[in-house]
Amino acid sequence: MKLAHSYFLKIAFLIFVLLNSLNVFSQKSIPATKAELIKFAEKRYGSDDRLINGVIGQTIRSHVEGHPFFLKSEWMRSDLYIHGEEFKNALIKYNIELDEFLFIDNSNYGTPTITLNSLFIDSVRIENHLIINAEKQFNQYSLGFAELIYKGGFMAILKHKTNHSIKYTDSYEYIEYNKPTSTLYISFNGNLREFKKKNDLLKHFYSYRKDISKFMHQNKINFKRSDAQQLILLLKYCDEVSSN
Repeated sequence: MKLAHSYFLKIAFLIFVLLNSLNVFSQKSIPATKAELIKFAEKRYGSDDRLINGVIGQTIRSHVEGHPFFLKSEWMRSDLYIHGEEFKNALIKYNIELDEFLFIDNSNYGTPTITLNSLFIDSVRIENHLIINAEKQFNQYSLGFAELIYKGGFMAILKHKTNHSIKYTDSYEYIEYNKPTSTLYISFNGNLREFKKKNDLLKHFYSYRKDISKFMHQNKINFKRSDAQQLILLLKYCDEVSSN
């Protein structure tokens, strides 16, 4: 009888401990929003598979002049959009020579630098620049990623590229990256066209070529040497004058 009594006391004690533990857990703050849930899960289980389903990033060789990255060679806080999901403040580098995004996976200390799977990426916002996946936006499989610079009566993107050459000294060889170049593409009714020079633009907007040439002259816009801001100004004018 005493043994049975002792057994039931132990069972009662275990039930008390279990209920008390559940009560304490329920009082802890649980993530309420989607972003908090992702952060909550990443902290315990690692980064989202949609981010790191790529390959280990390749390092740049030691003897290098210049770099192949968009804007600068440092890691930048960026917002990733993958299959409609947003991942804020990810550490990103965009290699415009290879057309690849590198990502630091802080949860994986063994192999922290990952090349993201390009098939998964919708877009990446780096500072004030929005890089989109042209394959998903325009079904342009060969174009890869490009910067969206204008969206109005038509859409305009810039494809950024660079390449490198091998140089030699008496004691070693080294890589020298060339200055990045950008090519303008404009989408009219879903059809993407390349504009390499001023005449390509004037030919397309043929009825308004004199107005556009005058506008470029007044605003000192050299088509081949234009930066993104000058091109945006020009494209906005072309959109307005052709719409009117």
